[in-house]
Amino acid sequence: MIEFPKVTIILRGCTLEYALEVADTLEAQGQFGLEIATNTPDAFHIIQTLTNKQYQHLKIGAGTVTNMELLRQAHQAGASFVLSPITMTKEMLDYCKQHHLLSVPGAFTPSEIQQMFELGADIVKVFPAGTVGPKYFKDVQVPLGKLPLMCVGGVSLDNVAEYFKMGCAYAGIGSNLFNHKEWSMKETIEHLLEVTK
Repeated sequence: MIEFPKVTIILRGCTLEYALEVADTLEAQGQFGLEIATNTPDAFHIIQTLTNKQYQHLKIGAGTVTNMELLRQAHQAGASFVLSPITMTKEMLDYCKQHHLLSVPGAFTPSEIQQMFELGADIVKVFPAGTVGPKYFKDVQVPLGKLPLMCVGGVSLDNVAEYFKMGCAYAGIGSNLFNHKEWSMKETIEHLLEVTK
C-alpha cells in the first residue's frame, strides 16, 4: 500500500488562520493529510504558508485539482499530493510522477477506478463515497483485487470506521468534522484517531 496518512482532512472556503489552527492541531496528534481545495480564496497562498512551516507529521496537499493549470499551481505552492473529484488525464498523472507529487484522481465506477490505476494513479478517490456506501469498497475489490482506495464525500466521524472495515485504505473527511458542539478541535481529532485505529 502507498505510504500516505490514513486520514486526510479537507478544508474548503477556509481562512489562512483557520487552516493554520487545524494544521497545528493535526501535527500535534499524529500522521494526517491536510487538503486545501483550490476553489478556496487564496488557496495556493494557504498551501505555500502551510508548506513553509515544514510540519513533521502532516502532509499538505491541494484538492479540486481538475486541470493542468491548477496542478502546476499546486506544485509551485509546494503541495505534496493532489486530489481531484474527477478522473485525471494521462498528462496530469505523468506530471505528478515527474514532479514526485502523489496523485489521487477521482473515480466512481469500477471501469474508472481501473483506468486511473492503469494511467499511473497512486491512490484513487471514490467520490461521492456516501452515495454508494462502505460495502461498495468491499464489492469492487472482489474482482479488481486489493487497491489503494480513498473514500471521500459523505464520510464522517460516525461512519469512517465502517469504510475501513470494508477494505477502504484511506479516508478524506470535510471540515464539518469539527462541528461537534461539545468537543474542541483537539478532542475531535482524538476521537477520530480512536475510531480509525
